[in-house]
Amino acid sequence: MKRPLGVLVIAFTGWVLSAFLLLAMVAINRSPEAKGVSASLCLLMAVLIAAVCVGLFRLNYWARVTLLLMTSVTLAISVLFILDYVTTPLSDREIHFSTVLFWIMAVGVIWYMRRPSIKKAFGIGPE
Repeated sequence: MKRPLGVLVIAFTGWVLSAFLLLAMVAINRSPEAKGVSASLCLLMAVLIAAVCVGLFRLNYWARVTLLLMTSVTLAISVLFILDYVTTPLSDREIHFSTVLFWIMAVGVIWYMRRPSIKKAFGIGPE
């Protein structure tokens, strides 16, 4: 089956994110203040995201499931940031555009990956 365009866009976006995480790891390693766990976490996430993107490109079922799990965790964390924003006094409120953007993207990815045509591309559902 032909790869859906949206899956290619998600995979490409993930590869770009992996590259940025690797650049962040290099920047962290050059900083005398922050090392160790932060750089290791960047490397781990970059490798995990790149592996999932390769799986998405190949339309592997495990990659779809892993993407949905990772996206759900991102969504849950973003919701916690939004709840923190709502409970903060008005004078101290500061919402970051990235939190809203991640929330919108997470909802969009979950919705897209659960569509019947996308499930079928990954070999799930009726032929």
